[in-house]
Amino acid sequence: SIVVQNPYARLVNIGLFPMLVIGLIGPEAFTVVFGPEWAEAGLYTQILIPWQLVTFLGSPISTLVSVLECQGWGLLFNIVLLVTRVASLVIGGWSGDPRLALAFYSISGFVLWLGMVAWLLRASGASILRAGLDTARGLSYSTPTLLALAIAKWWWHWAAWSILLIAGIGGLVHYGIILRHDRTLLEP
Repeated sequence: SIVVQNPYARLVNIGLFPMLVIGLIGPEAFTVVFGPEWAEAGLYTQILIPWQLVTFLGSPISTLVSVLECQGWGLLFNIVLLVTRVASLVIGGWSGDPRLALAFYSISGFVLWLGMVAWLLRASGASILRAGLDTARGLSYSTPTLLALAIAKWWWHWAAWSILLIAGIGGLVHYGIILRHDRTLLEP
């Protein structure tokens, strides 16, 4: 349905780029903005980005569970989500590795929310193929900046502030392109 498809596409246009950028340069961004002692928090953010991205895309349409009167599925989803959350934290706690706990937490959340988004799109009559194409288009708009960041970070080993500068310039270009293609983002 267009009522679900268009907002999904707009969320991709708004959220995909910054989440991918933070997923790539989290420690550098946190170091520049908050100081070097925050680099580990930037790493934690990198680990959690996949889950946060799909939750960002899926959360607004999750109200369809009530609209479509599928509360049983919604309950099952939340029970499984809770179990995987607790298991992720327990495994991480037993191992003594907070990164492992966050990785399990992020991966399980990503997989479950991705399944929920696909199910909601299908149940609402929206095209999963179009949602995939919208996501691929958003990824293609992000790719030049992501490549520049990756080269600056891993090949040239630039300073964190210069990597953040590339991200900022890339963001301006990225959102300029997005606004050129979707003027409705400027509407109240």
